[in-house]
Amino acid sequence: MKIKLHRVLPFFPALCLLTGSAFAQTTLLDNFNTDTTGSAPAGWTTVTTGGTVSVQNFPSVTDKSTSLAKTGSANSVSATRTFATTSGKVAVELKVYPQETTGTKNALSIYSSGGTLVAAVSFNSGTIYAANGGGWQSVRTFTAGTWYLLRVELDTVAHTYDLFINGVRLPAPVNFANAVNDIAKVTSSIDAGYTGTAYIDGVDVFTMAIPPASGSYVSQDNFKIGFILSSTAEPKEILQFAEQPNSKFNHIFSRDMSRKVWDLL
Repeated sequence: MKIKLHRVLPFFPALCLLTGSAFAQTTLLDNFNTDTTGSAPAGWTTVTTGGTVSVQNFPSVTDKSTSLAKTGSANSVSATRTFATTSGKVAVELKVYPQETTGTKNALSIYSSGGTLVAAVSFNSGTIYAANGGGWQSVRTFTAGTWYLLRVELDTVAHTYDLFINGVRLPAPVNFANAVNDIAKVTSSIDAGYTGTAYIDGVDVFTMAIPPASGSYVSQDNFKIGFILSSTAEPKEILQFAEQPNSKFNHIFSRDMSRKVWDLL
């Protein structure tokens, strides 16, 4: 069966004939799977005065993550990754696994090329907060021992960002912590005064050539869909890439949306 694009496009604006300009341009993609277990994550700068930062076989030996662990309240731990200065409409994704609800884990802090804070997501005493201008906005509660997929969609022209947690978007964009025009660094940390452990994984930074459907997306690191759209392409040729994380032809689409595409063909 050939693809009937006219039946799909009205329902999924993000599905289209892909050209080179339509792909998300990846700046950083790091899942730690090729790093040495027990060592610091490759390419990251770590601070371990208050604990340890190391790659672990968690949740499995083939699906590693990086652990930030503090057993005492003194000093801090952090993992920082710099990347090519990026501006425009940019998405930053990271998975985080807080091992406790107590204390504060700075799951994701995003900085400009000049080192100025742009956006941040913090897990604090059972509640997730997002930096909003000069303050913090309560987002939702969280549970210890659970993976959370964070996605921050930044607009460096408007100086606002949208936050998605497990695919659910905040009702409205929030303001940059500081009005800067680019991003170039991400950090995860546990500050002095707190103890605990958090795991991070799937750190992605990419420009959004085609924005995902509102409220429905999936991490490039975890689920990618390669599109082979031609006059003779079969639906199977499109959807078979949905769970191939190394597909070169990728776009952001939820697994649920891919199933709906199949149903419409």
